[in-house]
Amino acid sequence: MLGKILILFFLFATTNIFAESFLFVDVDTINYKGNRKYEGVDMSEKITPEEIVQKQDDAYNAGDIDAFMSFYHPEVKIYTYPNKLMYAGKEKMRKRYSKLFIKYPNNHAEIISRMSIGKYVIDKEKVTGREPGEIKYVIAIYEIKDNLIYKVWFMK
Repeated sequence: MLGKILILFFLFATTNIFAESFLFVDVDTINYKGNRKYEGVDMSEKITPEEIVQKQDDAYNAGDIDAFMSFYHPEVKIYTYPNKLMYAGKEKMRKRYSKLFIKYPNNHAEIISRMSIGKYVIDKEKVTGREPGEIKYVIAIYEIKDNLIYKVWFMK
């Protein structure tokens, strides 16, 4: 009986009604993990791995190298799946992506699907805007550490 009561309390406690009525919290300002919603690029705030990856996707699509790089760990490592290291470190990454953004100003990655578990986010992306008519499909696996993208594995 106690188990059933605890389960019912848990279900009741996790609803918006409980949060708004008893905790006096505006539920619209809280994400599903109970953290305040992310706004801006203040990396000192706790945000979800999916939010981090989405913000870097937005900066990638805008061709904004500074914003894009702000989501990466200083010791970032980029791999081709499963474990071939392409390069490591933000400086090498900045040089590579600066050239890409200049060469392909219409470059765009559309997220076809996304899933996450813990510190990992997996995207299927459709990349366009490079060579005329060229469409690339890529799987990107992101590992988050300290609210930054620490490792990325690409499958092409």
